[in-house]
Amino acid sequence: PCLVLMSEDQWGSIGDVSSVDLLSPAVMDSFRLMSMVNYTSIDDVGRLVLPDYLKEMVGITDKVTLLGCRAYVELWAPEKADEDLRNLQANAPEVMARLREELSRQRRSTPQGGDQGA
Repeated sequence: PCLVLMSEDQWGSIGDVSSVDLLSPAVMDSFRLMSMVNYTSIDDVGRLVLPDYLKEMVGITDKVTLLGCRAYVELWAPEKADEDLRNLQANAPEVMARLREELSRQRRSTPQGGDQGA
């Protein structure tokens, strides 16, 4: 597990749930996780201030690993980041197959062209 750091604008764009099954277990679990959102700030010395309960939840103590992930940053306990990256590398073909499948599914569900049922 990791913490995800994103801008307030990015967080706001996640809120569109108009096309999801709100009662599916995956969506319900995600909503419970998102209920732990925390707006944070930078202190006078330029440090990101994280609440203790969030650090404890993902095992962050005195060091953190930052992984840039396009539109957001993941904050990991270093040993957990290493383990996760090793698992990703070991399972790269399956990870990429899931990505291709998801991208294909999204393309099929996105209306193409200017005619959207008008």
